[in-house]
Amino acid sequence: MDGDAESWFATWVELARRLCDQAERSEAHGRQVTARDAYLRAAGYYATALVSIDATA
Repeated sequence: MDGDAESWFATWVELARRLCDQAERSEAHGRQVTARDAYLRAAGYYATALVSIDATA
C-alpha cells in the first residue's frame, strides 16, 4: 500500500538483508572490497528503514 510505513520498512529491510547475503558471499570468495561496499550499502538501507519506523511513533 502506498504510504504504509510497515511495508516501507519491510521492503528496505529485505533489500538490506539481500545485500548482507551478497556481502557474505563476496567475503567468502576473498573479495574484500566488494564485501565492504555491499555491507555499507546494506547499512544505508537499514537506516532508511528506520526512518519509516520513526514516522509511525
